[in-house]
Amino acid sequence: LMMNFIRTTAEPTIFYLPAKHNRETERALQETRVAINRKLGSLKADLKPIAEDEVAARAAAAAAAADATGTDDGDSKTQKDDNLWEAPEEKEPEAAEEKDEEKDAGEREKKVAQKPEEE
Repeated sequence: LMMNFIRTTAEPTIFYLPAKHNRETERALQETRVAINRKLGSLKADLKPIAEDEVAARAAAAAAAADATGTDDGDSKTQKDDNLWEAPEEKEPEAAEEKDEEKDAGEREKKVAQKPEEE
């Protein structure tokens, strides 16, 4: 894929393709191809496929660990999770209005008590 481009030596690596090749760009292209082949070879050695029996063993071990800790696989929702998405309940407007009326009545009584009586 990137074998036809020249890789820079500076970091971050940039791949480029000159409009016309000369001796220096041909040499850099060959060096890039060698470096890419070396990297692919090392990745193939590091990334060997896992055998099916080992995959099954790992899955069984993960399931046993989940059972031991009491966790599930995340497919089922808990009540707590459901509550996170509910809108918060709003206060009833009637209750707020009643409190305001009580406050106003209390203030009126104070004013009446403070007025001197006229004869």
